Amino acid sequence: MKELKEMSKFDRICITTNVIGKTLTYHKSEINTPLFKEIINLLPKNVRYIPETWFIISCMTKAINNGKIGVHVGRRVQDFSSARKQFSNNISRAKLHRLIESLESLGVLEVYLGYYDSIKGGKQSCIVFNEDWMAKVNKHRSSEEMFDYVEVKCSVTGELLPVEKFYGVKKIIKEVYDYDKVLSDTEIKVNGVIVRPKYKRLFTDNLNKHGRYYTNDEFLSLPKDLRATISFWDEPVTGYDIVSTHPSILYEIEDIELKHDPYFVEGVPRVFCKFLLMCALYNDNKRDCVNAVRKKMMKDKRKRKVFPEICHNYTYKDVSEICDQLILNNKPIEKYFLSDKMLWAKLQNIDSAIATYVIKDFISCKQPILLWHDEMIVVESLEGKLIQSIPSAWKKVLGSNVNCRIKKEF
Repeated sequence: MKELKEMSKFDRICITTNVIGKTLTYHKSEINTPLFKEIINLLPKNVRYIPETWFIISCMTKAINNGKIGVHVGRRVQDFSSARKQFSNNISRAKLHRLIESLESLGVLEVYLGYYDSIKGGKQSCIVFNEDWMAKVNKHRSSEEMFDYVEVKCSVTGELLPVEKFYGVKKIIKEVYDYDKVLSDTEIKVNGVIVRPKYKRLFTDNLNKHGRYYTNDEFLSLPKDLRATISFWDEPVTGYDIVSTHPSILYEIEDIELKHDPYFVEGVPRVFCKFLLMCALYNDNKRDCVNAVRKKMMKDKRKRKVFPEICHNYTYKDVSEICDQLILNNKPIEKYFLSDKMLWAKLQNIDSAIATYVIKDFISCKQPILLWHDEMIVVESLEGKLIQSIPSAWKKVLGSNVNCRIKKEF
């Protein structure tokens, strides 16, 4: 077994980009019974691993059906308890762990143990299958083994809602499927290593909130220097970022041209002002906004690294005054500040709609495009097309593109 935490970030991304999430349930199939028997015959005769073996075969099937080499698998006790309630299955946590260890020693798979870090968050454990064993799987599709192209999460409980109840979801699923199909047909490399990014759209409460494109792995955490090494069919890429996306959208909605930097306060680092302005947009009162900023500054290692002096020197009053100045500097959109906790979800629904138009523009010509929310990456030869496509998409969604400014990142 290998520890994901002990690997370099690049190596970790190369692994997690090539696996897909898998719930703790399984699908029996006649077509894979020979493979089931072959695995069972490799195991000790005194222990029965029937549901656990079918789970491993379901993992292999799901990976193959989605162009991946392995799966994410939960290892916590609560993962198994939740699965038993949800799927009424009989997968034993202890037996599954022993089975995975046995199969790793037999060369059927490799295990990459996940971790939890209070600052950086956690990474789920991965199982990567041997190619020869993957070739033994008879490829069949079941709804359980297919990728979830759309997820809708409840903002209150955090639970996933059944997507089939939302009108229009089939169209969105088809759009994301078509997008992923173009990517799966493209040889994508990062720093010379082949990766297989696969996107889905995540919504909150309904299809009118949130809806951004995410992957089931660490692909979107690639730093800018590594993103610049991406290639499609060995052709280098270029990346463009939409400048000040959410303030620009609000100015566009108000039909007012944004002529200044919305994140500027004299004497205060811009990166801090940007963070504070976002918090002012995404909270419904100043106290929660300022407390959220100060809590993040003190507890988030990355934030402390970006603005260390602020973390130690800025009091509640200091942050509050900077917040007032930012709002004053952006008076035309003043009504949006400190007014709506769900504004982030509404704004992200708008920027994801813009991204969708750009994606369609490229995949209609079978041309790949990668998203980092409001940054888009295409091959260098299509740079001109991207420069035209983003403002066009912005105008389709918002009615005009006066405030659509893009910046070349690499």
